[in-house]
Formats: sequence, C-alpha cells, structure tokens
Amino acid sequence: MPGTNSLIRQIPNFFTALNMLIGFTSIIMVLVEHWILASIMIGVCAVFDFLDGFFARLFKAGSSFGKEFDSLADMVSFGVAPAVIMFKLCMLILFRQSILAGFFMSPSFTKYLFLFSSFLLCLFAGIRLAKYNLKTDKSRFMGLPTPANALFIASLPLILDYHNEGFNNIFNDIILNKFFLLYVIFIHSILMVVNFPMFTIKFKNAGFSENKIRYIFIIAIIIIFVIFEMLSLRYIAIPAIVYFYIILSAVNNWVVRIEKIE
Repeated sequence: MPGTNSLIRQIPNFFTALNMLIGFTSIIMVLVEHWILASIMIGVCAVFDFLDGFFARLFKAGSSFGKEFDSLADMVSFGVAPAVIMFKLCMLILFRQSILAGFFMSPSFTKYLFLFSSFLLCLFAGIRLAKYNLKTDKSRFMGLPTPANALFIASLPLILDYHNEGFNNIFNDIILNKFFLLYVIFIHSILMVVNFPMFTIKFKNAGFSENKIRYIFIIAIIIIFVIFEMLSLRYIAIPAIVYFYIILSAVNNWVVRIEKIE
C-alpha cells in the first residue's frame, strides 16, 4: 500500500528525531548536574544513530532530507552535548583549584581560554559533519567519527563516578587535570577533521573476506570489555576501544593492509 510504504520510509527519520531529542536532553542533564544520566544518553544517541542508518539501508529510504536531518541531530548529540560535558569538567577543575570563586570578578585570559576551549569540540564536530555530507564515497570515514569522540568524552564522568576509591583515584587525578582535558580537546578536535582514512562499522555483507577489519574490531571490543570488567575497570574500556579503533585504522593504513578502505 502506498501509505504504508511512505510510513516505513519515515522509520529512519523517527530514529534520527529520537537521537536529537535524547541529545538535547543530555545537554540539560549536564546543566543540572546529572552527569551519569547525560553520559548514558549520549550512548543511547549512538544506538539511535546506528539504527537510523541501518533502517535507511534496509528499506532503501535514504534521502537528502534524511542526510541533513541526521547531521543536525548528530551536531546536537555528538557535537554540543560532549562539548558541554567537557565545559563542566573544566569548571570542575577550576572549582577544585579554588579559582572559580573569583573567576568573574578577576577575569584572566588564560582562565577564559581554558574554560571555553571546550567548545572547540563543538566547532570541529560541525566541520567534520559538513565535510562528511559533501563526500560522495560513504564507504569510509575521514577522521574520527563524531559518535566515537562523543562516547570517549561521555565515558569520563562515568569513570569519575565508578572509579573513585582506593587505587582507582589515579583515574580521577588524570581526568581532573587541565593538561589531560586540553589534550583531549585539541587532539580530538584535530582527529575529527584530519584527512586520515578510518573504516566504517557498516558491514558490506555477512562474509569474512570483505569485512575482516570489522570482525577483528568486534572481537577486540568483546575482549577489551571482558578484560576491563575482570580488572574492575569497566568504563575505562570505552576510551580504550576508541583508541584501539584509531590504532587499528592506522595499522591498516600504514603497516598491514587488512582491508582496503581508500
């Protein structure tokens, strides 16, 4: 039936809308100090982002509107939301160092620079999404995908909350260090826009030969999660997986060609 077919073709847009709405809610949760819920919501957005693409391919429902709508949703969920989390982490450091008490009464260029540098993540996410929209070849990524970067940043509050006793305090000291946050801000911003081929998670088919790098990655994800869970380092598995993804792409590009992605 024509009406049913039209409705089915809107399924990808439905998941895109959920992505945007949950992404906006994540921003609100950060602002009201519900860090954990905000981080989990970014993970939910990543699931919805996968589902909108999956159903668009399944139902052959891709459209120019869907592409633009998806990028706008990704900008909210994987651009603005992680940048706001980073902004709040920077504020937390300033509070921790007893700087913020007089921050606005005695403004300092370096204080402002540190605090507002977090929004570079939002700016470069926008640039990365615009570059992706202009690409005709969608079989590969150029630079770190915004969902991967957002998941990395969303994991930081989870690590702070979960790993907060005994030896695990070292992770709190690392995350609540301005040099670490500046590293994440600047390096990840560059990684999102650099011309560095990275493989997509989209399977071409069920065969192993044409999806070797994806199968390797999925097996590695399982192994990393199991090992880190056994070591009681649950949420540290998330940044570990993001960096493994970068390293695996680099190995595939420059060391051993596992699969052609360029």
